[in-house]
Amino acid sequence: NKTMDRRVALSIVALCLISLQLCVATRFMRRDEAMNTAFNCKGAEYLDPIPPHNPTHSLFPLPQNVTHGTTTLTLDHSFQFLPVSQNLILISAIQRYRQLIFANATIKGNSQFKSLKIQVTSLVAPLQLGVDESYELTIGLDSQAFLIAKTVYGAMHGLETFSQLVHRSSTDTFSIPFAPWTIHDSPRFPHRGLTLDTSRHFMPLSTIRSMIDTMSYNKLNVLHLHLTDAQSFPVQIPSHPQLSAKGAYSPSQTYSNSDLVSLVSYATYRGVRVIPEFDAPGHTAAWGEGYPSITVCRDKTRQQGYCAENPCGILDPTQNLTFEVLSAVYNTMENLFLDEYFHFGGDEIPLNCWTDTPHVAAWMKSRGFNAEQTLQYFIHTARTTNRGPVPKKGIYWQEIYTNRVPVPSDTVFQVWSDFDSLATISNAGYKTILSNYNGWYLDCGFGNWCPYCSWVEVFLNEPFTGGKITKEGEKNVLGGEVAIWSELVDERNVMQRVWPRASSAAERLWSAQKERDVGQHFARLLNQKCSMANRGVMTSPLIPGSDEGCIYIQEYFCSYFR
Repeated sequence: NKTMDRRVALSIVALCLISLQLCVATRFMRRDEAMNTAFNCKGAEYLDPIPPHNPTHSLFPLPQNVTHGTTTLTLDHSFQFLPVSQNLILISAIQRYRQLIFANATIKGNSQFKSLKIQVTSLVAPLQLGVDESYELTIGLDSQAFLIAKTVYGAMHGLETFSQLVHRSSTDTFSIPFAPWTIHDSPRFPHRGLTLDTSRHFMPLSTIRSMIDTMSYNKLNVLHLHLTDAQSFPVQIPSHPQLSAKGAYSPSQTYSNSDLVSLVSYATYRGVRVIPEFDAPGHTAAWGEGYPSITVCRDKTRQQGYCAENPCGILDPTQNLTFEVLSAVYNTMENLFLDEYFHFGGDEIPLNCWTDTPHVAAWMKSRGFNAEQTLQYFIHTARTTNRGPVPKKGIYWQEIYTNRVPVPSDTVFQVWSDFDSLATISNAGYKTILSNYNGWYLDCGFGNWCPYCSWVEVFLNEPFTGGKITKEGEKNVLGGEVAIWSELVDERNVMQRVWPRASSAAERLWSAQKERDVGQHFARLLNQKCSMANRGVMTSPLIPGSDEGCIYIQEYFCSYFR
């Protein structure tokens, strides 16, 4: 019997090894297939500074409509940006792009290409959901160049596209190859964002500003700040100072009101909306550090089933102080952030914390509430207690919908699970934002909670996948957000973890739905990675090579992966 058991055990081991070999082989086959798709491995091609074989490889994200020619135009040494009308935001953008393109160089060259004329229809359009971001860029063979946009935010995108067309030689001659150019462009989705977690690890303002800069290079327009979570409460609330005094990691790791105002202004000048999130009622252990009576379950653990991640804690719906604190947080933040939307959180709510806490359970029984009804009461009371005259529109995580909480019809739901949930909520008539973990969570793959999302998977993560969403439902999808949760990310590695993979999502959300060619996208992504590196962005590499001059050799790359 022992001999038979040993043989069975050895057979099982052998089968496991064979399965492992097949898995590894399949993975490498898939990788090689992706790499061969991404490149035509027939000789060397330098993507930059020598113009790529396909002129549109320098454009990112790919515009909606592009035509070009074969002529190279040289910029005159006196080249200027000439706005027909202007405001401070447009002036700042012009100054910024002049620096990005020319980098204090003395422009050499004599030609008729002396200016880019910029015409903006409305200088006062506010930066809100649905603001017109379209632009038209034309560069003629007669060296006449025009950028026309309805708002300054569309003009910013046009300036970014213009910067991508300009090539600089080693002798400081600046030229635009493949003229004439005609580009008519606008985003596919109005909400193209990044969720940045500043609670699990504190993110300094300098890091957030760098993130905003890089978002603007990729035409992403929403920074969703997940400001608080179970681990820390880094935001100063003047009326309730103990929230950050006890809830932050340290006094130096907090955001003052003036910090947040300056951050919103910085983002606005780059066409990026900033939406704050204060997650509640779950993920709130840090709230209880300063005000212990407003939370329950802080003595419980994830292993006991009382939260998705330690430390546990959920806001207490029985305490008046709970809603006083929430009201103070909401009213303070809504006055600092300009956006018409406010993210109220609502994900991974441990309802058993309420039912298993004696005084909460007794309160629920006295009102005839079950756990779901208690959540409904909490959400309604939090939104309506001591609120200002013009409360913000709400964004919630999908759990508020699945728990059947009544919400205003203009509520937006952020979906982190899957395409079916996106379809269900969108088809029900609510506006939605896609942030599915297996496509757009950029922290995945560095812990054991979700698999890594490569740039290929990020790019191919199409919101209308699966066929269950109706045509009417598609109209309710505002766009999407990639997310970087910061359990294993801090200021030292967050940029590399996000870029350039977030660029792939940026193209998915901006460019036409039909653009699904992985190889063409990769060629553009390499150029964009090079451009970001040249602008000082700390990005992760895509292939072997050097960022010096951003030269990549396809022949070497293809032989490397063979």
